Amino acid sequence: MNQQLTPYCRRPDNDEKQDEISDILDENIANKITFNELRKKGVTSEQLLNWAAPIDVAERYEINNQSLDLFYNCSSPWFGSKCQYRFVHSSFLSLTEMIESFVESRWRKKFEGSVTTCYRFLSDCDRGPWALCLDWRQICDGKVDCMSGEDEQWCETLEMTTCA
Repeated sequence: MNQQLTPYCRRPDNDEKQDEISDILDENIANKITFNELRKKGVTSEQLLNWAAPIDVAERYEINNQSLDLFYNCSSPWFGSKCQYRFVHSSFLSLTEMIESFVESRWRKKFEGSVTTCYRFLSDCDRGPWALCLDWRQICDGKVDCMSGEDEQWCETLEMTTCA
């Protein structure tokens, strides 16, 4: 598979805060090492990304790799800035394998033609074999499916939307 950064986003539950991690479990962490120690060992921010470090951690390391900030090298299957996340129902050995499998299955579904999400609120659309449903993959795909072109409007706004 092509090695590249794969953006992902995790939204916290209603009862948790994004940046506050109160319980760090040592069994989730393979080892802790300061940015300064990583620098002395010649570790690059790109290597941190290859180790499934969050992008913000790699950026902080790139900006100030002489600091005493800690890098948490997570044991599998844990990931996150302090190894606080894992996929519970997963047989994957690593975050990278999980992302690769997700991307592969997403592309496979794209070409199988299975409909998983429908947009019924768009009027005058050529919905193919699904008379009451415009699939999400038919929105902002560069092909006008609705007589009014509604399915291709506001695409630049949609593309700029990111997880926060």
